[in-house]
Amino acid sequence: IIDDHNIDLILRHTWCAHRHGKTFYAVTNYRNPETGKIISLYMHRLIKGVNDRFTLVDHRDNCGLNNQEHNLRSCTQAQNLANRGTTRISTSGFKGVTWDKARNKWKTAITSNGKMVNLGRFDNIEDAAKAWDTAAIIHHKEFAFLNFPLQSQPNLNHENQAT
Repeated sequence: IIDDHNIDLILRHTWCAHRHGKTFYAVTNYRNPETGKIISLYMHRLIKGVNDRFTLVDHRDNCGLNNQEHNLRSCTQAQNLANRGTTRISTSGFKGVTWDKARNKWKTAITSNGKMVNLGRFDNIEDAAKAWDTAAIIHHKEFAFLNFPLQSQPNLNHENQAT
């Protein structure tokens, strides 16, 4: 999906959907005229005009094929990871929530500025996921990927927070 005004830019190449993890991205390959090497070019990077390998482009809605300008934003690696959903290895089904076998409770923690911040342990998995959402809004701001995006977020003073 692209904006109409980018059609001429996009039609210069032949695109295909390339799977990276759980997400598909529009990608094309071309030969670098200077080196002769084959280079992969992602549509979202072309649209954002990002040429250096250190700047990332994030899809706000996590749909790698939605390359409308309002859905794309330049970001750091930490911001890009903050907007990533749950991983395949998630046993809870919620981002930031794991089972603490020793205490028989749901544990939640978030990474902020490269450091793990423990958010507590909970009897109820949904309470743990909501606590993670609240912390994600604080620490990740507009890049926060929420477990419950359509619900209003709980108050910072969690009544149900356990030990």
